[in-house]
Amino acid sequence: SNVLWASPNQAHHDFEVQPNGDIYTLIAKVQVNPQVDPVRPIREEYVAVLDPSGKEKRRVSLVDALIRSDFKELWEQRKNRTGDVLHTDSVDVLGGKTGALMKPWRPGQVLVSIRHLNMIAVLDMVQQNIVWAYQGGFKLQHDAQLLANGHILLFDNVGLGGESRILELDVKARKTAWEYRGDPRHPFFSDTRGRVQRFSNGNTLISETDSGRAFEVTSKGEIVWEFFNPERAGPNGQFIAALLDMLRLPADFPTDWIAPCPVK
Repeated sequence: SNVLWASPNQAHHDFEVQPNGDIYTLIAKVQVNPQVDPVRPIREEYVAVLDPSGKEKRRVSLVDALIRSDFKELWEQRKNRTGDVLHTDSVDVLGGKTGALMKPWRPGQVLVSIRHLNMIAVLDMVQQNIVWAYQGGFKLQHDAQLLANGHILLFDNVGLGGESRILELDVKARKTAWEYRGDPRHPFFSDTRGRVQRFSNGNTLISETDSGRAFEVTSKGEIVWEFFNPERAGPNGQFIAALLDMLRLPADFPTDWIAPCPVK
């Protein structure tokens, strides 16, 4: 548990480590962006690349990239131009899944989820430009990621109103390839946050953050197992401890560093 390095850069929501050790993450800075407003500040967000020691190598403003892109009108539709204007919440580097890439995607570009625009987009870090954007009925979504089959998986928080769903999108055909939603016996809703992980057997691990629940479902929507965070707060235990993320570790994940639990 020794801290090897720390980078106080206002990183938030998500990061992804590359094979060479570089770290892609989201960082935020409250400042005035003259392209948005000459006086009032915004919470400007960047995709940043850190080296393995935490030193920043480069950053790209998502606001600037969107304004200079062919999708500028999606920004112009936003009425609120102050404060948290984008609320980007995930990064997925388009690297080893080259067979899944469609035009104009290229390895090294970054798939991002922009919550306040109900939009997923691909950022070219070299051109500093949004080269692709998609809105498809999901709302305030989280954790967009490219699958090996070229589809995009994401956590749709409020696209159905008072319930959430997991969407697998065939964005080339502009249709939903698969979805999971709850039912009266197993309701499913997280107004904020939420994570999702697809396995090679087709099962999907879902972190239902606000309900403190994680569960795995088959491709047919059958629940394999579920976990409820037992921690509660408040005088009547009415506050549920959020479960931000659950991640399945690979079978060869090293465990020799874990101290055995004392037997009581």
